Amino acid sequence: MGKIEFSSERGKCPACRTENVILKEVSGIHVCEKCASKRFSTSVRKRIEEAYNRQMDAKRREAWMQRMVVAKRGVKYYEEGKLLESLKCFRDYITILESRYRVPPGGLHPSLFDVKKDAGELLLIAGVYWDMVKAYDHIKGHTGEMRGALNKFLEFSIDRPHVILASETIRKYVASGSAVHVNDFKRAHEQLRSNLSKCFIATAVYGPKSDEVAALRAFRDHFLNKNLIGRSVVGFYYAISPPLARLAVRQPRIADAIRPFLNLIVRSTKRASRLSTDR
Repeated sequence: MGKIEFSSERGKCPACRTENVILKEVSGIHVCEKCASKRFSTSVRKRIEEAYNRQMDAKRREAWMQRMVVAKRGVKYYEEGKLLESLKCFRDYITILESRYRVPPGGLHPSLFDVKKDAGELLLIAGVYWDMVKAYDHIKGHTGEMRGALNKFLEFSIDRPHVILASETIRKYVASGSAVHVNDFKRAHEQLRSNLSKCFIATAVYGPKSDEVAALRAFRDHFLNKNLIGRSVVGFYYAISPPLARLAVRQPRIADAIRPFLNLIVRSTKRASRLSTDR
């Protein structure tokens, strides 16, 4: 007999089909306590494993469908000041994602998601980690958890369109005097600031490391900054851009409305760069 490990999962025993029992792992298969002492042939073990995997896949699908409800419940608890309850919901939400993408605890990473298709989910994940950070920040003895959540917040904000909003969020939190671990938040803010480019609106729409932002930055450096009128245009853009960028991050429809105009500018700047190179 192999080592028996109790699981927190309840379900139908894939061997005897008893409902709502705690399953144990016995030499690689999951069965109920009654079946734990039984010996199974290789073919039966295979059927048990397949039945268990189907059951777990069904649970993962069900949990995936409920993940938004879990996350919203966590936000509600946080707003009511129920920090422990909110943290449980947030951890459940993260666990659902980890199970969905088959990664170990703490293994969630932006590279697992489609940047365009999952843009809303990526923003939600960053928001969940941020609320976890603030909750842990005010619970004694959880500095390690707070730093872990803060690192994840940075991971899901750096190089993302909402990096501007993330930077402002930390700045305002520190400025409000609410932060307990102030130095941790200041260092995090510096990391986000270093990830920002001066193309604020384009960063909010496309992302800091997009080809579009690179094209606009090159046009700024190689053309606009070379003359007085161009520098005036750049200065005006820097003055009006940050608040519009924050609005675009908060309201995706505004970003969608801005994108065609920016696409036109990007195409024009690329055309101007090609013409200059041909000369």
